[in-house]
Amino acid sequence: MKLHIINLEERKDRNYQMKQQVRKFNFDHIFIEAIRGDGSYGPGMSHCKCIEYAIKNNLDSILVCEDDVILKKDTIEKLNNLLKNLPYDWDIFLGGASGLHDCVKTNEFIFKVGNFSGLHFVVYHKRVYQKVLNWLNSKKKRRFRKFSTHPHIDRYLGKLSTNNEINVYSPFEFLVDTYDSYSDVRKIHTSDSDMFDKVKDYVISIT
Repeated sequence: MKLHIINLEERKDRNYQMKQQVRKFNFDHIFIEAIRGDGSYGPGMSHCKCIEYAIKNNLDSILVCEDDVILKKDTIEKLNNLLKNLPYDWDIFLGGASGLHDCVKTNEFIFKVGNFSGLHFVVYHKRVYQKVLNWLNSKKKRRFRKFSTHPHIDRYLGKLSTNNEINVYSPFEFLVDTYDSYSDVRKIHTSDSDMFDKVKDYVISIT
């Protein structure tokens, strides 16, 4: 499965990190230029841009990868195997997350996700494309609020999942990790790797 890597043009450091990884593992990939913006705007618009790319190119699903992930040699192989065995109703498949809540075991390999945060490595099925793009429509209905205060797209999708409007799944063994670096969104040096580790502890409790 092809990686669609979101990367800000000026983040040459992250671009280099990702290029080193995909070359090392010989992963099929393309870079999609991220959209800069404060708060929720940039990440949300960047994921929507990937969805629009998928629609334009008639893709049944699209793997979107943010540029702060640590890939593994068998990441794509495991992903392909898991996708073949997902429940028929899946809309989103998370390869890792920085926050998970109200999850329920599906089988020995995967669990159904309640609420979540983090779209570091995510597969969108075409059934959910329009619902992802509706993030923009929901913003328009709240014009009295600034765009930067609008819920991040992961929190928006997490709410849909909580309300059983979409079906989100994730593997017990995360397919990627993430490294700490400066975040253009939060304007701080992040510790997302710590959040990933805490979520992994939570996942163990589901098994």
